[in-house]
Amino acid sequence: MAVEQFEHASEATPLSDVYSLAVMVYLMVTGRYPWGEHHSAVALYRRQLDDPPDPAPTTPPGWEDFVRSALSPDPQQRPRSMQEFVYPLAVQLMASAPYKSGLEILRGSRGGGRPARRTTRRCGGTATTAAWPSDAAAVRGDPTAGVSISFAIAPRTRRSLWCAR
Repeated sequence: MAVEQFEHASEATPLSDVYSLAVMVYLMVTGRYPWGEHHSAVALYRRQLDDPPDPAPTTPPGWEDFVRSALSPDPQQRPRSMQEFVYPLAVQLMASAPYKSGLEILRGSRGGGRPARRTTRRCGGTATTAAWPSDAAAVRGDPTAGVSISFAIAPRTRRSLWCAR
């Protein structure tokens, strides 16, 4: 829960969601919650007063400032939108890791050729699509070429309440 929601839940904004996603990213990268125990009263109090803690020293370069800004107790100091948070996150991931490209992974999963039938995942009325750099961009050494991330909100229907497979 974002800091601004502690006293007044009605003050929640999309920036509160950015904060929540930053907590999840911090947990995934470090293996722990930013301020210790997630639900303890001490952790809730520390979120309001303390600066966001440094991620583990093993985190990739550039992540520390990025995650710390998204964990700011002041909503105006956070990224202004989810796209503004997710795009640099994707760029950092691609620039810091010697992983296979998305195309290599998709080809490997089906033995070559075309990707699986559905590459967009729908769950609860929201569709998320991510396109990663092409193999040609990776060869040129440009980790950001060809990157596009899009979010689309679809109306909720009874059928969309279940995640499509």
